[in-house]
Amino acid sequence: MGVIERKEREKQKRRQDIVDAACEVLSEKGFAVATVDDVSERVELAKGTIYLYFKTKEDLFMSVFIKGLDNLLDKYRETADLDLKPAEMLDRLALSFYRYYKEDINYIKTSAYLLHEDIMDKIPTELSDEINRKAGMALKILREVIQKGIDQGDFIEVDPRHIARILWGLSIGIAQTTVMRIHLNVPENEVKELLVSGFNLVKKGLLRDQRAI
Repeated sequence: MGVIERKEREKQKRRQDIVDAACEVLSEKGFAVATVDDVSERVELAKGTIYLYFKTKEDLFMSVFIKGLDNLLDKYRETADLDLKPAEMLDRLALSFYRYYKEDINYIKTSAYLLHEDIMDKIPTELSDEINRKAGMALKILREVIQKGIDQGDFIEVDPRHIARILWGLSIGIAQTTVMRIHLNVPENEVKELLVSGFNLVKKGLLRDQRAI
């Protein structure tokens, strides 16, 4: 590995370390209380070093949100690459989101803070465009599964865009509501069951042959 490549890898690793630290701080404190100084202390880097990678506090914490979307997309893509029937694919996608919830719950916590606090109008256009692009990619995977089911005659004729948004909203809603309940010290151990049940209800409405359920 050349010097330039090694320095670039080190730079990317440092950036990821900062994002991981920001995710931990944000999930613990929320956006209003969390500071760049908190992240600096957590990642053990000078505050000035962090500003070499992120221009503002909003830039840093929205990058956490984007990283969470990347993690979810990776899990969706793993499932989409499997050779399965569309109905089975929906089952697997529900479990993929559950795995994201289990493995990346801090990212879900941060998304709840960031989307419910008054910062969306403070972030650069390129960041908001990136968030929309990533979310659109997740919706595209869901949409293509629905379209495949329609094309193969397994699913009834529907607008796959609408079903994809329903499944997306169902998943995000269950995850964020659960995070809120945990924050209020309410035990919540049924996330997997809720996701599977929700996807099954949608799948039941889509299938031409109800015996395939």
